[in-house]
Amino acid sequence: MDSQRWANIDTIFHAVLEAPAEDRGVVLDTMTRHDRTLRPEVERLLRADSEADGYLDAIDIPLHILDVAGAALRPGDLLGNRFRIVEEIAEGGMGHVFRAFDNELGIEIALKVIRPEIASSPEAIARFRQEVLLARSISDPHICRTFDIDRAKIDTGHGAGEIVFLTMEFLHGETLAARIKRTGRLPLDVAANFAGQIGEALRAAHKLNIVHRDMKPSNIMIVSSETDPSAPPRVVVMDFGLARLAPVARPDGKSMLTGTNRPLGTIGYMAPEQLEGAPVSPATDLYALGLILFEMVTAERIFPARDLLSDVAHRIKGPAPSPRAHTAGLPESWCRAIEACLQTSPADRPQEVDQVLALIAGRPSTYKPQTGGAGRWRQPALIATICILAVSLFVAGFRLYKTRANTGVAPGALVYLPQVRNETGDRTLDSLTELLRAGLTQSAQINLLDQGRAGDIMQQMKKSPADAPDQPTAREIAMRAGAARIVFATIRGANGGYNLDVDLQEPDTTPQHYRHRWTRTFAWRAAAPGSSATMAPELLSTVRDANDWIRQQSGESGETIANLNTPPEDVTTGNWQALAEFADAQRLKSQHKQAEAIYALQKAIQIDPGFALAYATLGDNLVAMSRPIEGYQAYQSALNAGAGQRLSRKERDFIQGSFASDTRDYTTALEAFRDYSAFYQNDSVAWYSQAFPLLMLDRPEEAIQAALRASSLHDHKLSGANELAQNYILLGDFDAERQWTNSLRKDGRIDAANFVDAVGAFVERRYDESMRLFQTLKTVPSLTYRHIAYSGPARLFAERGDDPAALRVLAEQETALAAVESKTEKASRSIDRGYILCRMRRFDACLDELRQAVATDPSPEVILWASAIYGGAIPRMPAPLARRALDNLTAMENALPKQDIGVIYTLARLRVRGEIELANGRTQEALAAFRKADALDAPLRAREYLARAYRIAAAHETGDAATQLQEEALKAYGRAALRPRAVWRRFAEYPPGFAADEMQDFVDLAKAMHRDDANRQNVEAVLAGLRGSAPLSKQ
Repeated sequence: MDSQRWANIDTIFHAVLEAPAEDRGVVLDTMTRHDRTLRPEVERLLRADSEADGYLDAIDIPLHILDVAGAALRPGDLLGNRFRIVEEIAEGGMGHVFRAFDNELGIEIALKVIRPEIASSPEAIARFRQEVLLARSISDPHICRTFDIDRAKIDTGHGAGEIVFLTMEFLHGETLAARIKRTGRLPLDVAANFAGQIGEALRAAHKLNIVHRDMKPSNIMIVSSETDPSAPPRVVVMDFGLARLAPVARPDGKSMLTGTNRPLGTIGYMAPEQLEGAPVSPATDLYALGLILFEMVTAERIFPARDLLSDVAHRIKGPAPSPRAHTAGLPESWCRAIEACLQTSPADRPQEVDQVLALIAGRPSTYKPQTGGAGRWRQPALIATICILAVSLFVAGFRLYKTRANTGVAPGALVYLPQVRNETGDRTLDSLTELLRAGLTQSAQINLLDQGRAGDIMQQMKKSPADAPDQPTAREIAMRAGAARIVFATIRGANGGYNLDVDLQEPDTTPQHYRHRWTRTFAWRAAAPGSSATMAPELLSTVRDANDWIRQQSGESGETIANLNTPPEDVTTGNWQALAEFADAQRLKSQHKQAEAIYALQKAIQIDPGFALAYATLGDNLVAMSRPIEGYQAYQSALNAGAGQRLSRKERDFIQGSFASDTRDYTTALEAFRDYSAFYQNDSVAWYSQAFPLLMLDRPEEAIQAALRASSLHDHKLSGANELAQNYILLGDFDAERQWTNSLRKDGRIDAANFVDAVGAFVERRYDESMRLFQTLKTVPSLTYRHIAYSGPARLFAERGDDPAALRVLAEQETALAAVESKTEKASRSIDRGYILCRMRRFDACLDELRQAVATDPSPEVILWASAIYGGAIPRMPAPLARRALDNLTAMENALPKQDIGVIYTLARLRVRGEIELANGRTQEALAAFRKADALDAPLRAREYLARAYRIAAAHETGDAATQLQEEALKAYGRAALRPRAVWRRFAEYPPGFAADEMQDFVDLAKAMHRDDANRQNVEAVLAGLRGSAPLSKQ
């Protein structure tokens, strides 16, 4: 496409846009009547413009974020009790930038508030998190330090809202764009100095294989020295929000534009390969550097044009004009450097920034100009396509990822995949079910029925979960589970010729027949599977085709399938024997035979050491068997650089989130689960899994929203109701709690409803009703609820001060359940008894219980509670028992793993070390350890250990120092004392009587400080209500 033709298209396009809507057809006809070939090109641009206009309208912005859209932060406002706003310093496409003061660190910072329509996108937030991570990974004075990404609640004037913001180094100065606009072209010595510093920043980034992708003058700060005004200014590169590790080519070689199918970056400074969506490399940043060098020495844009489209077209056509046209006498070395950077093909440019700097300085350079590469970037079709892309970006900004599914089944519908029927006689093919499952679990439209749940339903039908269900049985399982489709699959054939028959059915109102049916046969030819340990490519291709067909029939678009599709052998294994062991483990797990499942999984991993899904499943089983260290290490093996590549996005996000949640890294867990829900919006597990991390981060309203979203989808409705009811207890909304427990009852979950109502009744001070509801759980099938039937009443008694009754209930629990309960449950009872015995000052017996708990289950949860009970008891113990307790703490510390196995083990090490220091009289060292633990611990959890340390430290001080430490202790006690519902809502996580003890300690300290405020009065009122009521019925 020559320049004159493009100019004609550009002129017609803008003329049509400027015409009234009713006249556009006439204008287009008139202006193209002399050359009808122009009309299709103009119409393509008009369609792109029309599509782009609808992009922002399609963005779904949560209501709690919309409230913030019109809000403006003002000087003096305080964010998150930490950042005080000083002034607004800039506004850009991504949001407002403020100068702020960090009260915690005592420094000025820059605070970038993300626009609400962007902050509501999980993908956008993921990019900002990437900015933080990438900027942190580069250590260079010429790259702006980015500290963190955070959220804060503000008053918008229309109620509470939330903002998302980045914190970063505050730079005193102006952008390079502002400097050029203010002074015109830069002196060559200044430009060379600036180029050298920009080069240092790029060298540091490229050394780590990080490509900035958005280099431009407005992203470069010129910072004057505050101590020496005559010193050369520091040049700092900012905004790594679009940076990423290179290369970014898709494995299939196709264009990778982003999840929005649009390139990322600023159009005016994009390299040709960015506009096409091709892989980026350091040469991409060097193209932008060439544009920046041109502007520094000319004060002009290199492709002056009246609009964006002409700019893009000129850049794609190349070659770039010489800067000497604007700056006469510019040295040849500068011209060569700029020309080298602006080669259309990345292969023809310098590959390292040092080559560019050498060219500018006129030094010998290793850069050798290439020939013949530019042509491939000048195809007419590419020019038109890229310009359409530019229009869309120009109008819409960027488009949020949205999945558009067909109407096969409702989004999030359950699909049941029974065991594949193998009629070939070759037992190797029995494992084909797992290959089909690996493909179907990647769907963004449907969710597979969990094998364990299918097994439970078979037990309810009085059938063995070990038996393969026939079609009527499978249809009944689907009906009971609420599945919208059933996938029956059969393998037939022999001697190299095989068929996979897929029979997709919609259940009817009776298991005897189906309502609708779709069938298809997939054939392949290959050697008999048993003749090789490796799966034949033909079989794997067939399985993938079958998976794609099932997903399409369920309503998933071909585009979504292509974007979220990892080959089955990559997600599982390409080895038949390893797959057979894994399939056997899944069968054993569904039958609750965890020890046998662990053995099968270990064999699968031994055969295929890169079998990531087997590692993850092994981790699940090991943690459930009270082997947390091995379990967490198995999770880490699943996620490591090698094995982690063999997980689908869904599995990787779920495993990472589950591991982080299990190990108390709730921020990371939430990030992983939110990434999961961004790509699998119809998977209730993605939403339900967010509720617990949000709760522990003390964001109960958001936890409720996540659980509501989960409950609105098909397959996790009941669990969503359970979580919702418990979260409403935390908020004190008991009407809403009862509404959801009633829904549990309607769905047949009487045990779950009684448990939640028992907790709710206790929090409402209806103690006898709470006791009655707990008692109903003694005879239920679930061992978990039978355990709660005793531990609940023990807490009722202890919180009300009746410790002997609490001990009697725990003794009854041991008699009733010791033969069938797990090690975790046994250790939990020992912790409960140890805590109560300590309250009763029966220290000898307390130490025995704690030692027994750690010996039974040396998990970090048990160690955390044992250490806290030891620490609280040591100051009150006789010296010989105190020494024994200290010896036990030391033994616990020595037994903790030294390697990093998640936040929870770091917490355990810090907390045990703090208790040891406190017992040895080293209060400051104890406080140092406890403060680190406090920073890591979940906001919702109590801080008894920290309060106790502050109180002891205060006893060794006088005056203001003592008062300040007492204030800190009171604040730490207040975590539980002022919100006892936070303890009672998760009552199984705290020993009996814990909340009452925290409240009593709070009141005692407030009295000692002569504090008689509303907080103290409220806590005293709750304590009086606990201990002033009539004795509980000990039925």
